[in-house]
Amino acid sequence: ILDEPTIGLDPHQIRSVRELIRDLGKHHTILLSTHILSEVEATCNRVLILNHGKIEASDTPANLTRMVRGGGAVLLEVNPNGTPLKEAFGSVPDVEEVEILSENGPWVTAKVFGKSAALAASGGDLRDALYGVVRERGWALREMTRTRATLEDVFVELTQD
Repeated sequence: ILDEPTIGLDPHQIRSVRELIRDLGKHHTILLSTHILSEVEATCNRVLILNHGKIEASDTPANLTRMVRGGGAVLLEVNPNGTPLKEAFGSVPDVEEVEILSENGPWVTAKVFGKSAALAASGGDLRDALYGVVRERGWALREMTRTRATLEDVFVELTQD
């Protein structure tokens, strides 16, 4: 049982402790108690999220991060030539929501969230459909990145009141 095993260590020591935990975990069960969720992502193959003493989730880090809203979102920076971006991307069948993050001159940065069930069926990627809209309308595209949810995102979503 390890409670916050890397607190106060320098980066080299942290890497050594992570490697030790992974090595021990091949032959033993290691219980790691921590609020440093990046540490959990780096070392654990199974996660329990507790909230007020109740288990909110129990799964692999990969499965947990797939279940949160931002897990398959796409971040875009595009020049929509004055066209309302929300309506254009909102017409894509698997899109749940379009959030405008910033506008800098003609460039708009947006995060597009997919519908979880539809994304699971299609492999979880909206980029082809969104690029189709960009190409069809002749917009300039500077960036398109699929975002990955973190265990921190999972924890916040499952434990927020």
